[in-house]
Amino acid sequence: MAKLTRARRQVILDDYFQNTGRSRYVVGEFLDWLEPRTSHECWEWFFKLSDKEAARRWREGRARDFVSDLRITVKVHPPVTYDLGSFQIVPGGSVLAELPAYISPKQDRANGGGYVPLDPTAPAAMAELYGQCADDLRNFLARYGGTLRAAGIPEDGVQATIDMLKDKIALMTTSPTPTVPPTQPPPPEAELKAA
Repeated sequence: MAKLTRARRQVILDDYFQNTGRSRYVVGEFLDWLEPRTSHECWEWFFKLSDKEAARRWREGRARDFVSDLRITVKVHPPVTYDLGSFQIVPGGSVLAELPAYISPKQDRANGGGYVPLDPTAPAAMAELYGQCADDLRNFLARYGGTLRAAGIPEDGVQATIDMLKDKIALMTTSPTPTVPPTQPPPPEAELKAA
């Protein structure tokens, strides 16, 4: 199956609109149009899998959805916080944070992956979570950065958040133990409750 670049997919959609007289992309209508066209260049993209394999993948997606929105509420004591209004780092305090109850570590995904309970007291788990957050924000900017610019809203705040997450991860992965200034409360205690 040939790689369908963005530019090529746009050509395919333009051709679909021209051949069908439609002006709106409705996924079900597109699939109905494409299914009998087995020689179409993007047919395998949608129909290469058997119905049984496709159903299995759909169920796996539903199983991911089953855990992806579960949350825990944790009381944490970050040593510092970031004030985006003034772009300053200020002493931390005690905050409640709603976090995913389970995460899927990226390094495990190639081998089947799976979800593990998030331990908010484990620096490696939190570094993984911060990395996933930064990735999702990058994806957000890739999709909606132009929309922000069109609305006259600067992307700088989102990019600054990504940069701060990267810095936080770098500090967590280069320091053997997180350092907390003596004036701050100890690192997060297991004050967990189901959300």
